Amino acid sequence: MHKCIKLFLLMLSIVGVFLIYKFVYKKGYNYVVIGNDYTSSMVKGMHYNDYVKEYLIEHDLLKSYSDDFSGRNYQISELLKDIKNNEFITKDGYSVSIKKTLRESDVVVLSLEIKNFLDINRNLKIDKIKCFKQIDLRMIEINKLLKEIKKYAKKNLILIGVIYKDGIVNELDDIIKYINYNLEDLTDNLDINFINPNDMLFDLSKSLTDKECQYLAKLIINYL
Repeated sequence: MHKCIKLFLLMLSIVGVFLIYKFVYKKGYNYVVIGNDYTSSMVKGMHYNDYVKEYLIEHDLLKSYSDDFSGRNYQISELLKDIKNNEFITKDGYSVSIKKTLRESDVVVLSLEIKNFLDINRNLKIDKIKCFKQIDLRMIEINKLLKEIKKYAKKNLILIGVIYKDGIVNELDDIIKYINYNLEDLTDNLDINFINPNDMLFDLSKSLTDKECQYLAKLIINYL
C-alpha cells in the first residue's frame, strides 16, 4: 500500500512539474545583432533584422532585442578586442557588457561587410590575386572572432555573408563570391549557421529592396 502511495505521489509530482513547465515556461528569443553592418546604409525602409524583430513580436517570441554592439565602423579586430576585454556600454542607466549579452543570447546575428576584408579604392585597378591573398589573411582573424563569440553565445550563431551593391554590374563579384565561399567553409567547420548572399539574386540598385530585406529575414527565421 505504501509503495502504491509513493508511486502515485511520484507520478503526481512528475505531472505537476510538466504542467508548470508547460504553462509557466515561455519560449522566446533574446535576439542579438553584432558586427559591422554595411547593409544598414543600403536600406531605405525596414532592415532585415527589423523584419525578424517584427515577426518575433507578432508571434510573442521576442524576449529582448540588442544591437548595442553593432555599427558600420566595427572592424573584426575591434570586435574581437571588445569581447576579450568585455566591453561595457551604458544603456537606460544600466551598464551592459558584451560577454553578458552574448551569454544570455538565444540568437546572435553577425554581419560583415567588404571593408572587413579589403580596402577598396574604385579609382584604382583591382589586383584580384593581391585581394585573394588579403582575404585569406582576414579569414584567420574571422576564425578567431567566431571561436571567441562561440565561447559565450552557446545557442545559435548566424553569420550573414558579404553583400555589396553599387548600382552597376559589379567588377568585385568574383572577390565577394570568394569571400562568401570561404566563410561558408569556415562556418561549416565551426557548426555555425551561414546565410550565403552568393545564393541570392540582387537587382542593380544601390539599396537593398524591401523584397530583398524580407527574403533575408525569412532566411534568418528559418534558422530559429
